[in-house]
Amino acid sequence: RRRKKRRKTRRAQESAHARKTYGNSDLHFVNRLCDLYIERKKFLETARLMNFVQDTHHNELKRDVSRESGEQAVQWEMPLDLVVKYGIAQLHLGDAQSAARCFSHLNAEDDVDGYGDLFQPAAVAYASQGKHGRAIQQYEKLSTSAQFDNAILWEQRADAYLSIGNHAMACVDLEA
Repeated sequence: RRRKKRRKTRRAQESAHARKTYGNSDLHFVNRLCDLYIERKKFLETARLMNFVQDTHHNELKRDVSRESGEQAVQWEMPLDLVVKYGIAQLHLGDAQSAARCFSHLNAEDDVDGYGDLFQPAAVAYASQGKHGRAIQQYEKLSTSAQFDNAILWEQRADAYLSIGNHAMACVDLEA
């Protein structure tokens, strides 16, 4: 019983310490942890982590506003790669509307070469959830990049076309 209580107390102390210092840590760690969670299909953990990060930064923003006493603080914005990963998690958890809001930030980007590594997993997530039309939209945008317009993309897009019954477009991709 004592051990259990000590473990619980230690976890609470570690959690409190992490919450207190988390805002100063590097978001690169969060990004890598999200990658790991998504790779292992731990979408609930991904969403919880992102909610925690957002809450932490929201609290920091409130403190900054109060310190500046009336001056307008710059709104903290989540990096796009984390927004997309949060969208992937939400999509797999069944919240397509939240996922679409997250992916809308990605879709607004014109630099497909710079963000292609985000379009691909978003498209794959849509396809895996049976949202093939949305997946095709992502693949189409991705195909505008010479760097990402390749056989892997063609095969994935062809699969999405086949899933919606567009055999002609699937053949175009499979013949390429």
